[in-house]
Amino acid sequence: SVASGKNVKIKDGQTMTDGTNSYNDQTPSATLEALTSATLRPDCTVTFDINYGEGTNPETQIVLLGQKAIEKGYDPKDDFANLRTIIISGEPGGSIETTRKAIEDIWGASVYDFFGLSNIYGACAGMCEHKEGLHIIEDQILVEVVDPVTHEVLPDGEKGELVYTTLTKRSRPMIRFATGDIGWVDRSTCKCGRTHARIHISGRKDEM
Repeated sequence: SVASGKNVKIKDGQTMTDGTNSYNDQTPSATLEALTSATLRPDCTVTFDINYGEGTNPETQIVLLGQKAIEKGYDPKDDFANLRTIIISGEPGGSIETTRKAIEDIWGASVYDFFGLSNIYGACAGMCEHKEGLHIIEDQILVEVVDPVTHEVLPDGEKGELVYTTLTKRSRPMIRFATGDIGWVDRSTCKCGRTHARIHISGRKDEM
């Protein structure tokens, strides 16, 4: 992690250093992703020099980056206007409308949610432009909702624990893998035209 009081430099397409580790990656969201993996601490010093169109972060990190930018006298909406898309992953805020709106208000960018689970498939579900749930890759994953206590399978639309069964994995298949995520499934056709089911995650079973 980025230790307390370290200096963090964010520079597009170049080395980012936290005083201990350097991250070299030329992909558009490399510096934000490297910073996310390092866990930004509230008392870090951050230097901004970014000029790209998209970034992937948990919402707490992107909010903290916005706060740091404002503290330094930047207006993220104007000074980083090239940042047009923010994809939230690792935390549930991207599916919460008020949280998405708060991030969009800070950065002036469109915010989308993304869901991944390495035990199942890695990249499992993503939000489309209509932002009404996350389209899950049903050709790879069977998604069901069960009662968190009895484990009885619930009808679509009812809230419970989301469980996943892998359909193509051969080395380590999973059957009704219990995620601890609380939510529901919508199998209706989305406004975008996609027919894959959409998952809605509203909380955690274990308050992790």
